[in-house]
Amino acid sequence: MPALSSDRSLKRGIVRVDATPADLMVYSEIAAALAEVAEASSLGEELSAALGVVGVTPADLYQLFVKELPPFASIYLSSEGNIGGESRSVIAGFYSALGIPTPSDPDHLASLLRLLSGILSKEAELSSAGWDAVDQGRLASVSRARSVLVNDHLATWLPAYLLRAKEVAPRPLMGWVLCALDLISVMVGECQDAPPVPQEPYGNYVPPNSSEELISWITTPSRSGIIVTHWDISNIAESLGLALRIGRKRFVLEELWGQAGTEVVGFIEAMAVHQVKLFDEYSGDLPSLQAWSAKAVGTMQLLATKARA
Repeated sequence: MPALSSDRSLKRGIVRVDATPADLMVYSEIAAALAEVAEASSLGEELSAALGVVGVTPADLYQLFVKELPPFASIYLSSEGNIGGESRSVIAGFYSALGIPTPSDPDHLASLLRLLSGILSKEAELSSAGWDAVDQGRLASVSRARSVLVNDHLATWLPAYLLRAKEVAPRPLMGWVLCALDLISVMVGECQDAPPVPQEPYGNYVPPNSSEELISWITTPSRSGIIVTHWDISNIAESLGLALRIGRKRFVLEELWGQAGTEVVGFIEAMAVHQVKLFDEYSGDLPSLQAWSAKAVGTMQLLATKARA
């Protein structure tokens, strides 16, 4: 695969809305390379050089993609914050609608990026085919498919995911994070006809009352509008001088809450404030972040009320 650091490499803030077939092929290659990193246990030298990620170890990949931020869309879109469920089924249905075999993990970022890569490659091919009416009709259909993929299945969660990844990713993977952020910015810019608007979480829910319900709310991104990582929880425990056990975020947070509830509420409220500012900063290029910010503001207010109780 050719190196991606050419004069057509993506730069933050530069959005190509008139992409040529050559541009589309570069975007396709970038999406495919990003997909390999997102699911790999190790990286070859060629791929590392192409994305500008050097010295990445299996431990780095585990840290970001397994421990801190598993890249499954359903975690960030579902009403329970878990892998699977209706949100995954909706994405699987998109593959079926396109007549493409559904992968075992249809909502994993690697699967979605490979699908994006394939669509972009097909667009490039059809864009170079001339003005035959049949080819132009196919091009319009492929372009619509890319718009749906970007607006409905990527832009609804990936920008928020990547902004948190910028904060918790091991340094060797920062190039991957920034390249992915640039790519989604370009793709959203190319789909300006249909700005992404995240839907409400799949399933019904009500605002929390008990501490257990509140913790469940906080650790469910589609409800709270914030993404809590193990790194965040470790920082809370260290700041409060509390022991930290290994386990699911929800259960670990419950244990910390039981030891120092008021202080933990304060830390999470500050986390929500920070993420509101983070999402607002990037919402001009990535409009879906406005909905994330609005939900995070609601969580911030909820926690402020809890602190005064």
